[in-house]
Amino acid sequence: MQQNKYLKNLLATTSLLLSGVALLNYFADPAGIYRVPALSADRFALELIHSETGLLLSEGMFQRRILAKALAGYANKFDCIVIGSSHVMQISSFRNDKSLSGTCDHLINLGVSGASIEDHFALAFLSSKYAIPKTNFVLGIDPWTMSHNKDNRWMEYQADYEAARLEIIAKSGSKSKYKEDNKLSKLVNLLNIEYTERSMLLLKRRLLYGPPEIQEVIVEEEVGISNPVMLPDGSHIYSSDYIKKARNSPIPIGGSEYKTAGIVSSERGVKEYLDLLRWLVSKQYTPVILMTPYHHNVWKAHNSKNVVAMQKTEAIILSIGKELGIEVIGSYRPEMFGCREDEFYDFMHTKASCLAKLQSRSISSDP
Repeated sequence: MQQNKYLKNLLATTSLLLSGVALLNYFADPAGIYRVPALSADRFALELIHSETGLLLSEGMFQRRILAKALAGYANKFDCIVIGSSHVMQISSFRNDKSLSGTCDHLINLGVSGASIEDHFALAFLSSKYAIPKTNFVLGIDPWTMSHNKDNRWMEYQADYEAARLEIIAKSGSKSKYKEDNKLSKLVNLLNIEYTERSMLLLKRRLLYGPPEIQEVIVEEEVGISNPVMLPDGSHIYSSDYIKKARNSPIPIGGSEYKTAGIVSSERGVKEYLDLLRWLVSKQYTPVILMTPYHHNVWKAHNSKNVVAMQKTEAIILSIGKELGIEVIGSYRPEMFGCREDEFYDFMHTKASCLAKLQSRSISSDP
């Protein structure tokens, strides 16, 4: 009898706790999966592309992927769509150090932190709904991009990824291994530990800083202000604290391992990325592959996982460029285009001045 009472109390407590977690995630909803926020990403995106100097990204305002999805809706207003990780977020046609000047006159940057192959599929698919023919799709491929399960943040637009796979993989004739009930995954996500942590962080930020507001700002690019700023083309200016910290932090030999452990550029990943590139061509778009450099100190650890992953992926990219006749810009090697050691924020994030130096590779002359 006593044991039954204990089990009932345990069940009631557990149910109450899980209900509380689900309610927190539903109402905080940091990725905008369940509710339309008071300040929508769509409104922010519209204000951004019409701003003169860029908008403040205040604490807890939006997740970058939600903004990227909203900005993809204006793809028809630009001649280049930039997709990739935080490595491409400094790519800009608005900054003093303009990037991709030989390829893009007016670009929109959809870069998101830790972008995975799933992000590339989703954002290319979303942009294709609006982009006009002959638009350049500049795809920033990192050493880990052509692999699966390297990051789960793409699930913020899971339904779009599923639709992209159905469109791209099915048309390529490949067999898709991906099946998941989107409604069920949304319910499961209400009890997701990572999503709960993000909900709590968002709630804390809202209590400290209040609800977000749209604020146009003027910022000195290499100095920054208290918060990050998004420029009118979607590119990113780091906060002043981040810039100061980067300036004063030494870069260790070999850097840090970031998504280079395990398999990179897997056979399946390369095959599916080829499907994406061919699909873009079939839609009358022009895919362009971009590689951004890692710091010189990373390359000094010759047999590190970072270096091995970069060497493998760069060779595959050059082979793809040659096979499909696709332009390849840049390299993981900083010296190839004269990037200096002081043109990096850390071991893998280059400054705009380095990105502006990157040029098209002559595939026929590369080894």
